[in-house]
Amino acid sequence: MDINYQSQANAAEQSVLGALFLIGEPKAPAVSKIFSSLKIGNFSTVTHRDIYRAINNVAQSGSRIDLITVEAELRSLLGIGSDQIDFHMSYLVELVSNTPSSRNVMAYVAIVKNAAVEREALSLLEAGLALMSDPSEGAPIERLGLVISSLDRARNSAVGFNETGLTHISDIGKKWLEGVEARFNGEAPLGLKTGLVNLDKILAPKNILPGSLVAIGARPKMGKTAFTLKIAEYVAIEEGKGIATFSLEMPKEQICERMVSSRARIDSGMFYQKPESVDNFDTELAKASQALGEYNETKCYIDDSPSVTITYIEAESRRLHREVPLAAIMVDYLTLMTTEKAERNDLAYGDITKRLKQLAKELNCAVFLVTQLNRKLEERGDKRAAAF
Repeated sequence: MDINYQSQANAAEQSVLGALFLIGEPKAPAVSKIFSSLKIGNFSTVTHRDIYRAINNVAQSGSRIDLITVEAELRSLLGIGSDQIDFHMSYLVELVSNTPSSRNVMAYVAIVKNAAVEREALSLLEAGLALMSDPSEGAPIERLGLVISSLDRARNSAVGFNETGLTHISDIGKKWLEGVEARFNGEAPLGLKTGLVNLDKILAPKNILPGSLVAIGARPKMGKTAFTLKIAEYVAIEEGKGIATFSLEMPKEQICERMVSSRARIDSGMFYQKPESVDNFDTELAKASQALGEYNETKCYIDDSPSVTITYIEAESRRLHREVPLAAIMVDYLTLMTTEKAERNDLAYGDITKRLKQLAKELNCAVFLVTQLNRKLEERGDKRAAAF
């Protein structure tokens, strides 16, 4: 960040603080708008962060924002008799006297926010360079994934994907009613269906809501992959929605073969025999070609990269979601994923599931996580439950 921009950003921070004093009324719309737009961390200096926190506390208490109330709050925050108090008091007077009007305060707020984003990005890039230069942090591709993921999170936060902080229920209720009305009018997506009639009857009427993490667990050779691919077929072809599948178990060509065979309702074994040994070969092949043509028109993406980590899945999903809004993400399967540093596998898998849930919420889509149940289930007296 160049010196002129730093100076401009600092002046904007001063103008925002000065404008809050000029407005004074804690319940004024402009004050609420400033507090909802700027976080304490958006300010570049400790002094400005202290003052902003004090002003916020005064406003929350319902008291008028002025030199006396803010100075008293600063004394409470920093400790009575602190050497910083006298400096802050003189600085408060300077802020008020140097801010002639609060008219352009939201323009100053925008400058402060943009400068904060730029500082964070530069800090992350510096950290990324250090990480890429440290072989002890893992293979290059893993380190690159961590860098990309951290930049993605910063970008999403900057553009408003992660709206955090306490929100009054009246504001939440208003947004909820808008969502209900949009669904009634067909302007917002309903919950995701699986295309499996009996299962959809159980899930109706909500179906699988955006932001859900759905775990699909079963013993080996029970059809977990076939089950998830059937859902993928319905989402991609029948619903016409975006879907990303991360397959750690088989190559993407085999995944494509299974999806095409399922859609065409043919035996995939025909592709491994001589044409003359297959009954109605030309007819069956035509069905396969038609099914593949249907998939070619969809928003279906498959990744079979080896040694996939949760960081890689996050980064790829966010990248694709910016181009093609995703309705669903498939991960097949949990225990084949390369775990990041953890004392035990169960802790690593717990971190993966937590981050997949956060990803589902962030991208407002459903995430399906396939997991294999312990093979020792047959040896247990109670076979209804099993650990990973």
